[in-house]
Amino acid sequence: MALPPGRAPRYPIGMRILALPALAALAFAALACGQDGTPVSSATSSKTDTSTDPTTSGGGGGGTGGAGGGGAGTPFKVMTWNVHNFFDDHKNSPGKQEIVESNAEYQAHLQVVAKVIKALDPDVVMLEEVENLAVLQNLDQELGGAYFARQLFEGNDPRGIDVGIISKVKLDETVSHATDRFALIGTQTQYSYSRDCLEAHLTFAGRHLALLGVHFRSKGGEVATDDPDKRLAEAQHTRAIADGILAKDPSAGVIILGDFNDGIGSQAQKAAIGASPAFVDVAATAPDPWSYTYQGEKALLDHMVVSPVLAGAFVNGSVILQHGNDVKDASDHAPVQATFGVR
Repeated sequence: MALPPGRAPRYPIGMRILALPALAALAFAALACGQDGTPVSSATSSKTDTSTDPTTSGGGGGGTGGAGGGGAGTPFKVMTWNVHNFFDDHKNSPGKQEIVESNAEYQAHLQVVAKVIKALDPDVVMLEEVENLAVLQNLDQELGGAYFARQLFEGNDPRGIDVGIISKVKLDETVSHATDRFALIGTQTQYSYSRDCLEAHLTFAGRHLALLGVHFRSKGGEVATDDPDKRLAEAQHTRAIADGILAKDPSAGVIILGDFNDGIGSQAQKAAIGASPAFVDVAATAPDPWSYTYQGEKALLDHMVVSPVLAGAFVNGSVILQHGNDVKDASDHAPVQATFGVR
């Protein structure tokens, strides 16, 4: 697919197209796959409409900072949270297994999710299991309009649950990788994301930051048996996207965050951490790192894996794995938040 005149791809993985505003309709293109997990793909990109941006500066616009930041730089708080079946009260999803909530159920879900986010006050939130962009808009209304930058692309989940982002900081560019095809390294087996990898670029305190929001293949649900190879392939491909960003801009701070559906020491986590350079899973530094329980067993399924620039800016002890009744009312997962001193 050709790019518009004068438009060059910023990053080597995933072709960018000159995008419509964040609320516009999205078009997906055909793609081909390379070898050894390195894709030659066509991705959907959006250049965010900044007409509602309350800031005029690209650096740190809207950032509120983080409590307890002890290092140099401007505190930047990032959260990821699987908000568990965050469907609205209309039948409006392409997913064949869409859930339609009653208005009372939907409003209650909005209110309790907003209550938790408001209490932690992150600058950017990556959310998993959100039905559509309208849910993010309604959530922002519950949050008083603080998260003016929002994006969600329709992904591949049969229920229509997607990965979305809300931000107090202007989003420079967002990209969907839902149509990417890629191989598990060392095999010919082809995969696509179970939902999406939502790639979001922003500028904070003069630093280029890139967030890769993921929700890897569940251990159950889609089919009766598990498929750890698919989770591993998703993680390998996400790390390849991250490496492509760093190849283009070595000074960028990159975060792979979201619901890996795999714990500490899993192949998926190891693939995201990678090597040359090795990333750091800051979520795993929490004193009691768990975000999900199944049959009484605790596990950290929700991760925040950061590149060296942000590993060096990480505020020690800043990870919050929020538990409690408000979180339980909203989701079966705990939100994960960390603070970085960005400069």
